[in-house]
Amino acid sequence: MTMQGWMRRDAGRQATGAFAVKGLLVTASLLTTALAGAADGAAAPPALPAQPAQPAQPAQPAQTAQPALPAQPAQPAQPAQTAQTALPAQPAQPAQPAQPAQPAQPAQPAQPAQRKGVAPSVSAACSAFTGDDRRWCLAFQGGVEAAGLQAEYASEAAFSTWLKSPQHLTRRGDDLYVLFFADDQPVMPLPQIDEDDKVILVVVPSSADKTIQELRLTVCSAADPVRVGGSAIVPGAIPKALKGDEPDYALRIVKGCSADGGLKAVLRQEGREESKDISVSTLPLHRFTIGLGLIYDFSRDVTYRAASVKGESVAVIVRDEARVGVAPPVPFVTFRFVPVDMRRTRRFSEMWGLSLGFSLVEPLDHLYPGILFEPLPGFGLVGGFHLQTEPTLAGGYKEGDRFSGGEVPVDERWAAPSVPLFVGLNVDAALFTRVLQALQ
Repeated sequence: MTMQGWMRRDAGRQATGAFAVKGLLVTASLLTTALAGAADGAAAPPALPAQPAQPAQPAQPAQTAQPALPAQPAQPAQPAQTAQTALPAQPAQPAQPAQPAQPAQPAQPAQPAQRKGVAPSVSAACSAFTGDDRRWCLAFQGGVEAAGLQAEYASEAAFSTWLKSPQHLTRRGDDLYVLFFADDQPVMPLPQIDEDDKVILVVVPSSADKTIQELRLTVCSAADPVRVGGSAIVPGAIPKALKGDEPDYALRIVKGCSADGGLKAVLRQEGREESKDISVSTLPLHRFTIGLGLIYDFSRDVTYRAASVKGESVAVIVRDEARVGVAPPVPFVTFRFVPVDMRRTRRFSEMWGLSLGFSLVEPLDHLYPGILFEPLPGFGLVGGFHLQTEPTLAGGYKEGDRFSGGEVPVDERWAAPSVPLFVGLNVDAALFTRVLQALQ
């Protein structure tokens, strides 16, 4: 091989070596940069940025490539790879997740504003009163609350109006009565109360030194089931202790006290040796009533007789008919759809009943079924049908046959007259009795 060939071969080897050295330097620089970035990402103390490898400068001419060979020791920079083993030492533990915030307690719903028609509290309604007026206010509001009449009466203005003229609270349509007593005396005459009504008894001491020690119900028996169905209900006491241990008033609720004994209670007060009796009478209710009817009967009365007629020497059988008209008094028994007393004005539902009348003269031959309309206690109108027996000829006789004498034989049979109506007035037996007693 010629010298030039050797020289060209040596130059090629040198160039090849130079390029290899440059590649190693570039690779080392890249590894150093990558390892430094990894260490930074693991939260390791910040490493000094790797200086760019000077050998990364543009390659020198091939003649100067040989001095770059000593740059190979830059490989020891690889120990930075040990940063990978140091990763576990870094606070690589994931940060503890933040405790979830406790949910905010829901805001308590605002109390609804007092609506119109809803009664304020008893204490609020009586806050403007003192002394005896406050005691009466508390009793009044207690009775109103027990009766469920707060929307109408539970206010300061309502009590102020009531205090000017105290009276009992009556709701006949609801069979409800609130009765107020000062000690053992009612504030007003008691109303008429039926034996199926609900009574709220409110007793107030007449002075502060007459504290109520006991209000005990003693009589309230069930009504007669034949007269009117039902039973007495005597709930327990409803205490109202709004003044320490000494109640300002006493309240009791009863329902269904029979008219036989009414309602009775015993009142004991401080400072009084003897107890007082409180009595409330009740009116009896009747499911069945008896009255006396004065009626006009539109039916016709039929009779047969033997009579002489023109052209006949022997009497013949003739038929006579006559309108009954005003009939003798007829007793009526009436079934009431709603039990009634004999004193109070009638409500519409109490005005009606089914009646059945009987003849006083011939009780087995006449019936008067009808309807009673009684707008006033004990006095009403009655109307219906007159059912009666009607005579028919017996013994084979017919109308117009000759009959030699005596009473024409007939048979009584139930028949429906052509116009079986009647109308009249009905007077209750109790009212009739009172009228007769008044006339004596």
